[in-house]
Amino acid sequence: MATRTSSPPRKRPSGSQARKKPAAKRTPSKGRKPQARKPAARKPAARRSGPGPIAAVLGGLLRASTALWLGLAGAVGAIARSIGHSAKDLDPAQRRDGVGFGVLGLGIVTAASVWGDIPGVVGTAFRSVTTGAVGVLAGAVPILLVVIAWRTLRHPDRNGPAGRQVIGWVAMCGGILGLVHLSHGVPRYSDNDPEAMRAAGGAVGFLFSAVLVDLLKTPFVVAPLLVLVLVFGLLVVSNTPLYAVPTRLRELRDKALGRSSEPAPDAVTDEPKKRKHPRTAAVVEDEPYDNPLVDGPDEDRSVPARVFEPHADSSAEEAVDKTPSVLQPIVPIPARSEQLALSGDVVYSLPDRAALREGSPHKARSKASDEVVDRLTEVLEQFQIDAAVTGYTRGPTVTRYEVVLGPAVMVE
Repeated sequence: MATRTSSPPRKRPSGSQARKKPAAKRTPSKGRKPQARKPAARKPAARRSGPGPIAAVLGGLLRASTALWLGLAGAVGAIARSIGHSAKDLDPAQRRDGVGFGVLGLGIVTAASVWGDIPGVVGTAFRSVTTGAVGVLAGAVPILLVVIAWRTLRHPDRNGPAGRQVIGWVAMCGGILGLVHLSHGVPRYSDNDPEAMRAAGGAVGFLFSAVLVDLLKTPFVVAPLLVLVLVFGLLVVSNTPLYAVPTRLRELRDKALGRSSEPAPDAVTDEPKKRKHPRTAAVVEDEPYDNPLVDGPDEDRSVPARVFEPHADSSAEEAVDKTPSVLQPIVPIPARSEQLALSGDVVYSLPDRAALREGSPHKARSKASDEVVDRLTEVLEQFQIDAAVTGYTRGPTVTRYEVVLGPAVMVE
């Protein structure tokens, strides 16, 4: 009977092997055309770095105008410093010619607008702003600006920081305009009378006077306060502290009378010594010597200096005896102190101890030593050392403290 042999089983491909099978290549059909390749993207054009032509032209004009301004300002500053002798040696690093020249130009335009009543938009604007701000004192604004420009061109190092100058000038102008506004009855904007404001202290005078009048309700208190504000601004502008006010007043008096403020050559220029309180003054028993060579116990051994005087007549030298002088033997210098020897029949005995006064008895214990024991004990406790101070022995110079260590405490 024939038997059927079975073929070996085939292995099934795993999932990963099945995925790894290459896909069937698709052949393009004959009717389709191949796709055309895309052209490569063009790179964007590089942008220009730096300012454009318009910005370059404007920057060049700005630099040229700045150089022209500084040149004119330097020339005006040199002319201002050449007048007199006090500003010729000004350090170039401290010059502020540009600021001074600008303030001078502003003063000239303000003077032409206020004094000359020049027509035009600029003149009308300057005139309206000046009269509206300071009122009746608008004619003094050009003078004030010229004074500020003069100080800036000649002595900018004496003016101090710009902030301090602004505070000083504002305080001075506010004090003066406040007093002017107060004397005109404190006109206000609510009265709808702009001419009254211009005839008084203007906007600045209104701010400095009307607020104080509203708070204090009486002009007799406001007026002294405005005077104090004026004095404060004057001290700030002139860089004068309060303690130097008498000195500055004396200098102004001497300058007005034509006196010389320089001290006489024979006058003592030393600074006055500061007085000390008798309780805090240190008591000096031995004053220092003016001369380090003082008279001491060796005065008897001082040797006078030999003075050589020139001979009046040269013929006297020829009459000098040329015979050699006999040298004297050298005598040893006696000792200043010597111990005398006792003779054989002299017996020396010590004096009785009762002739000496007994001193105070020795203290075995004192408060200071007890305080040292307490400090030592506190230190041992802080460092957690098993030890204790059991006693001490006081001596004339050194005090010995006895410290007993606990078990297993090593000492290195």
